Amino acid sequence: MDAGIVPIRTPRAGKQRLLAKLVDSEREAVARALIDDAFDLMQGCPELGWLVVSDDEDVLERAVSSGHLPVRDAGNDLNAALASALRKAGEEGAEGALILPADLPMATPHDVALIMETAATSEIVIVPSGGDGGTNGLYLSPVDALAPAFGAASLTAHIADAEALKLRATVLPLERLAIDLDSPEDIERLLERAETNEGHTMRLLRSIAATDA
Repeated sequence: MDAGIVPIRTPRAGKQRLLAKLVDSEREAVARALIDDAFDLMQGCPELGWLVVSDDEDVLERAVSSGHLPVRDAGNDLNAALASALRKAGEEGAEGALILPADLPMATPHDVALIMETAATSEIVIVPSGGDGGTNGLYLSPVDALAPAFGAASLTAHIADAEALKLRATVLPLERLAIDLDSPEDIERLLERAETNEGHTMRLLRSIAATDA
């Protein structure tokens, strides 16, 4: 079985850039809604063995109660925490691993399926973010195929690392995974979209927007 890995920062401290548009209670509510969406996505993809990486005790306890493996994040280095989760996935017998950030409010099990279909013929699958040079999904086979390099210009970094290691890599743009929720501009882009079966985050953002109107 392949693994899925979701890093989740404590909602008490996450998404600080949203304070340019939201008050702090709204920011934290959005962070918690993103967590709810992430757990819903994991539940909808039982074909992967999920690991939850977090610096938040409540999130780790929720992972355990949901049947997922918890991986403690010291809170200092996302990529170091992801590397630890990849090692754990390997120890658990995973042949490959898909890393998905928790701030993708439009992600669906269908998107995960598309990544895994592509992974059948690629050792590395990279899902780009929408226009900022980031990575919103990274599949590795084997789990230690390359070191995760999430952050600024991570798309270029992941492609370059795969090329240097002569790995079969595919860049897979996915519309619903292109928008991660980090900034006030992301909120506006999300609210412009019309989706059926919207999740916790999208419903909350629309509620906040309606209240502010």
